[in-house]
Amino acid sequence: MSGKVKLASTAITTLTLVLGLPSVAHAQDAPQQDNGGYSENTDGFGTIVVTARRREENIQDAPLAITALSSDALENMNVQSSTDLDARIPNLSLSPSPGNASSTLVAYIRGIGEYAPNFTNDATVGVYVDGVYHARMSGNLSDLIDIERLEVLRGPQGTLFGRNTTGGALNILTRKPQNQAGANLRLGYGSDDEITASGSFDTGDLGTSGIKARLGIYHHQRDGFVDNTLTKSSDDPGAVRTTAINGAVTAELGGLTLDYRGDYSRTRAISNASQVFIASQAVQDYFSKSPDYGGAPFVVSNRYLSKLAQAGTLPASRITSYGNALTAEYSVNDSVSIKSITAWRNLSIRENTQLDGNGPLLGEVLGVTGPVMVSPYAALPSSRRKQNQFSQELQILGKAGDLDYVAGLFYFNEHVSEFAPYFLTFVIDADTALNIQPTTAYGAGAKSYAAFGQVSWRPSSLDGRMELTLGGRYTHDKRTMDQQNSSDGVLLPARSLERSFKNFSWTASLSYKWTPDVMTFARFATGYKAGGFNPQSVNDGYGPMKATSGEVGIKADLADRKVRINATAFYTDYNDLQVTQFVAGSNGTTNETVNAGRAVYKGVELEVAVIPLPGFRLEGSLGYVDPKYKKFLYRDPVLDEILDVADEARFAYVSKTTAHLAAQYQADVGVGELTLRVDYSYKSGRYWNVLDRDSPYNAAIRGGADNNLGARIALGKIPFAGGELEVAAWGDNLLNKHVIVGGIDYGSLGFGGVTYNRPRNGGVEVRASF
Repeated sequence: MSGKVKLASTAITTLTLVLGLPSVAHAQDAPQQDNGGYSENTDGFGTIVVTARRREENIQDAPLAITALSSDALENMNVQSSTDLDARIPNLSLSPSPGNASSTLVAYIRGIGEYAPNFTNDATVGVYVDGVYHARMSGNLSDLIDIERLEVLRGPQGTLFGRNTTGGALNILTRKPQNQAGANLRLGYGSDDEITASGSFDTGDLGTSGIKARLGIYHHQRDGFVDNTLTKSSDDPGAVRTTAINGAVTAELGGLTLDYRGDYSRTRAISNASQVFIASQAVQDYFSKSPDYGGAPFVVSNRYLSKLAQAGTLPASRITSYGNALTAEYSVNDSVSIKSITAWRNLSIRENTQLDGNGPLLGEVLGVTGPVMVSPYAALPSSRRKQNQFSQELQILGKAGDLDYVAGLFYFNEHVSEFAPYFLTFVIDADTALNIQPTTAYGAGAKSYAAFGQVSWRPSSLDGRMELTLGGRYTHDKRTMDQQNSSDGVLLPARSLERSFKNFSWTASLSYKWTPDVMTFARFATGYKAGGFNPQSVNDGYGPMKATSGEVGIKADLADRKVRINATAFYTDYNDLQVTQFVAGSNGTTNETVNAGRAVYKGVELEVAVIPLPGFRLEGSLGYVDPKYKKFLYRDPVLDEILDVADEARFAYVSKTTAHLAAQYQADVGVGELTLRVDYSYKSGRYWNVLDRDSPYNAAIRGGADNNLGARIALGKIPFAGGELEVAAWGDNLLNKHVIVGGIDYGSLGFGGVTYNRPRNGGVEVRASF
């Protein structure tokens, strides 16, 4: 452990010393290009090209709230995984699921998201990689590998991106094979013995065949950042080891272009460190007797524990993900093209989770003579979840006079299954308890059919300054679920359920460019999230959720393109809002999703960037969302009445305020280019459950405000062996804040558990390109 602390200290000291260096000469001028929104010479803003509307366009011309980050920007911000983007983009929240090892991503945009881990429950933020919809957040984006650009679209995207994008969409584009042969290598070492190694290799054009290929290899491993004193470091909570490989082949055959993408990743992970934060007196008294029976002590702590003693730690979880995608685009003529995107993916998770942080204990169980193994809450070895999906999208893109249009058909077919046994101990009083082993087991399927179209009109009589866009999408969804009874404690009786849903979503926007660099817009859009089933509930499922949104905004480049201001104000009305509530009791645990009622979300987003001096730029963003329930229907289990509890219901996982500030300086120092960057992000506190009446510890385990300070220093463009070299040092959570980033209220089980963020950490890395 001392070596890890020494490494982090060295990295931070290096950052501090270099940040204090005096100003140095500014880099020589170079042509403008896409470089995270800035020109290469940092004298003014360059152009970020986005594809949020299925065609390439300048981000400043797109009439919607969107933030895009190029690979250079992600590198300078030291973004290595999706959760590093948390709060750095207005009203975006990306965090790991509490007590989960499967890279499950809890994504929220403008306060809308989904945190239920069941595979029957869809996310409300759509994830698209190279045009392919990824239905499951498990295994997604745990590491951002070989990324060319990341686009965050805020607000409903129901027309072009489809169902389950009521909150927004993450549109990810990976690097394509390059025209020239080359290689990019990276090696990094950091706190907790973190090792990152990656390489990408391009063949370049293979003669005159029109074919080129790219291969990427990635490995990442890290010990857990909470020390389990009874295991080796590689088995500490939060430890991870991922190996991934991806390949791409592009063939340009006259008017036909074929792009093939294939990827495979395998992860070994230990579930994130969970700890009992608060417990009832009866629970504390009962489990605290464990040492008297020869077991481990029961630990309850309302502060971050850097050490745990989890006796009998469960085996590591295994996550395997792979897929293939083929995009074929044919140019009919200079104005019309036809595109086909065909993809198949598979996800397999074998997860072992300890959700109380204490490991197996010993105590007296009702009906059993003598002490037996007990645990407040643990998943037994092992939960198994599987998913495979097939998708096909056909697009026609074209231009006719003043009109740009896109039309298409979409098909999606998904199969999922889960077998999840749990072990928990229900405390009756300080001397007796009951062991319970509920199991969730089901198989489910989803099919979706859609037809969509969107047209934009820019009248030449107005020199293309005005644009009117109209679009619509018709979707038909079919969901099925089968649950089978068994003798080992399946929670619910055998049943087969089937439901279908239909929806029409539309989009309308109007924008006007007052000058070549100042544009205002108004956008109205609807979206819908499909209904589904609760495999842990006795009800027959829940219906779809619908959103209607309005927003107005401005995008402006001022002062000779040295000041950029993008601002949006929005109002979104959600009907039949889907709300998930975690409930635990003597019959097991459930993630209950219901159509609670109606809620409105209103807020603002501001992004500002300034280049006050050559080579020096400042960035800032602010997101604020104010959600309110208009109606929240709840069945009181005591009164057996339907009540409207809108005044007391909370918005789980929602931070009202996100903010980000950054300063970056680039300069030529003779041997190469020096880049200094400091990032500060803020996210206000969050609750983890919706109703306090079902979650007595909800207020106690609430996550507080998160203030994160990070920095990176890099010396790049160093001539080396015919290529270029970059060396860098970085630090994250430099203030060493201990923040609760996830929590579960176990209700009548008598305790609440939490997960903390990673403490201060740092590292060094070397990159080489040839």
